[in-house]
Amino acid sequence: MKKTILLLLCMQLMFWATAQNKTVSGKVVDDKAAPIPNVSVTVKGTRNGVTTNSEGVFTITVPSANSSLAFSHVNYAPGEIVVGTQTFIT
Repeated sequence: MKKTILLLLCMQLMFWATAQNKTVSGKVVDDKAAPIPNVSVTVKGTRNGVTTNSEGVFTITVPSANSSLAFSHVNYAPGEIVVGTQTFIT
């Protein structure tokens, strides 16, 4: 009985922990609205990162709305943005 309750509690905690994750998409563009491919997009303070595709589009999972995304590219100044309530970032 104790093992069953412990197992159910662990499963509930795992569900709760994954439920906090948030998927964010976006498009990285320059000052003329042209897409920028191969931009590194990382969740600040983690190893979670992706690269924009040829259209400057990315999708990444962040642990919370308080997460910050860091953007870097060899030909551009780096940038950072707090995700907040946004699900699409440009």
